[in-house]
Amino acid sequence: MSRLEISSEPVTLPLPAGPGVEKTLPPALEQVLFGECDTIFAVLDAGRIDGLRERLAALGVAHHSLFSERMTEEAGDSAPWLVAFDAKNPLLYRMLCDVEGDHAGVHGVLRRGAGILLRSELEIAVLRQHLRRFMRVKDAHERNFFFRFWEPEAAAVYFRTVAERSETVVRWMCPHGAPAGIDAFFFPVWLDGPELLCAVPVDLPDPPPPPRGRFALTEEEVEAFGALQWRRDRQALAERLAQTFPHKAKAAGDDLRPIVHETVDACVGAGFWRRDMLFTFCAWALHFGVDFIARDPKGEVARLMALPLSVEERFELITERMDTLERDHFALPGSLG
Repeated sequence: MSRLEISSEPVTLPLPAGPGVEKTLPPALEQVLFGECDTIFAVLDAGRIDGLRERLAALGVAHHSLFSERMTEEAGDSAPWLVAFDAKNPLLYRMLCDVEGDHAGVHGVLRRGAGILLRSELEIAVLRQHLRRFMRVKDAHERNFFFRFWEPEAAAVYFRTVAERSETVVRWMCPHGAPAGIDAFFFPVWLDGPELLCAVPVDLPDPPPPPRGRFALTEEEVEAFGALQWRRDRQALAERLAQTFPHKAKAAGDDLRPIVHETVDACVGAGFWRRDMLFTFCAWALHFGVDFIARDPKGEVARLMALPLSVEERFELITERMDTLERDHFALPGSLG
């Protein structure tokens, strides 16, 4: 039975950047990515890299949009682009860097999750045709999905979910009728920190059977994407807290993420799903302590959380109560101002 082996590669990311830094892949990383090949491919999101089309044209590398010709004309600046790289290409190096403040330029690509890498001996046109088959898919309920498999975090979650599903693995790694397959996928992810994940096929059939029917996502796979988005939302809350309350966040240190996770779990369990509300609850937890609900001396916050009112009404009452507690210097290690 075919399967995928998924591992975290022992390489150091992000790569160093800045004046005077030689933009050359470390030998260990080059070996991991290229193996015995002279070329690898990337699928890059033009919507997350300013001027990607112009950069690719200037570099003279082979590149093709995964969109149709008409869609590329209309939306090429947000299209996924299949690109061929050799080991000396400066864009390949830069996409594995992370420069603070480079929110749209090429040096901040790693943190923004703007693309994946794959190793194959296929011609770029054949590989493009193969990958396009996975862009528009259906789920088990016949709902249409636009599958952004080039987002590294989504790709990592997806391929972990299907790693033991032989038919799906073969469908991805063995383009029907092609003289070669995909040897490996690489996902440069950044959730709890930078990491390079690798998915390598094992025990592929020779020759592979033809694919059966239109490619679809199972219910489990769709749920995995939902869990990923929830994790991203929590990460975004932690980052926003750090930007809004830098001194408090610095004092919390490694406890910041657990504070967010515990607070969000408690609030979602009480029906509070809106991100603006969750941010406010997390801000209270950061300033008053993660157990601020239980530490209200009159138990009012806990009572208001459980009232049979709308989320908006309860949140307004809780906000008024927290304002009162702040004025009364309720166990206050700092000011919300």
